[in-house]
Amino acid sequence: MDLSFPLVVERGLTPEDAVAVTSWPQQLVYVHSQRCPCGGSFQAGVHKLETVRLELQETTCTGCGRARPFWFDVSAFAEDPWASARFEEVRALFSEALDLVESEDLDGARIRFSEVAEREPWFALAWYHQGMIAVVNDELDEARRCMETALGLLPLDPELHASMADVHERCGDEVRAAVARNNEQALRRLLD
Repeated sequence: MDLSFPLVVERGLTPEDAVAVTSWPQQLVYVHSQRCPCGGSFQAGVHKLETVRLELQETTCTGCGRARPFWFDVSAFAEDPWASARFEEVRALFSEALDLVESEDLDGARIRFSEVAEREPWFALAWYHQGMIAVVNDELDEARRCMETALGLLPLDPELHASMADVHERCGDEVRAAVARNNEQALRRLLD
């Protein structure tokens, strides 16, 4: 039985599939979190505002040299001078949540991670950490929902696939757990 599925879903290749962002730093975080099908990361290059709503970020893969456009929907912040400051607030909130995890205040951390995800829904690691806290609290439906959201945003992260496999196993879904393990191993081979 073939348990694999395509691991690379390249969002933002066209203006019609532009990735919605709420600040310029978010664009850079998004580009740097993505992987080329070869496993390489992307080097940001020239960016230009194409319309009031659309911005194009031209990138190059550091692994194979492939040129890759990223289209962003910037309408949420195009004329907003405070967008970068709001991004910094969210980044600081995420850092505070990580500190709370370190000090074992999972309830406090969960509140902060939830606020980060509410303010910036694309922030995959906030979803991931919410999912991990839900696992610890044995809230498996919530864990699965958060992990699936994180994986949708960072499909090439082997750690996320490993965590998703753990959640599926705890839920008794062996087929999905096997798919997640298979994808984790394939990604580790590709990225290592």
